[in-house]
Amino acid sequence: YLTSHPKSGSVHRVICSPGHHKLPNFLGRWFPRKDDEEIYDFYCVSMLALLKLWRNLATDLKLPTESWAVAFKTFHDSSTPRARRALSEIQYFHECESA
Repeated sequence: YLTSHPKSGSVHRVICSPGHHKLPNFLGRWFPRKDDEEIYDFYCVSMLALLKLWRNLATDLKLPTESWAVAFKTFHDSSTPRARRALSEIQYFHECESA
C-alpha cells in the first residue's frame, strides 16, 4: 500500500524484484470470446484487467459512469499494437477451435 493508504501500517505486501511479472488469475479454462453477447461484459473486464495498467480494480479500469463495453472500446482505440495483437490472437484461438 502507499503510505497514504489507511492500511499501510497494518497490512504488508510482498514486493517483487524488478522484472518479475504477475498476471491476474482468470476463472475458466480459456479467456472469453469477444463474439459471445452473453459474456461480452466479462470479456471486456477480463481484457482490461489483462492489458490495461491498473493499481485499483474499482477505479482504474473504468469510470464509474462508463459501461465495461465503453471502457474497453476506449482502451482498444488507444491501445498499443502489442495489446491489439494479443486481443486478436485470443480471438483467433476461439475461431480455430470452433472451425
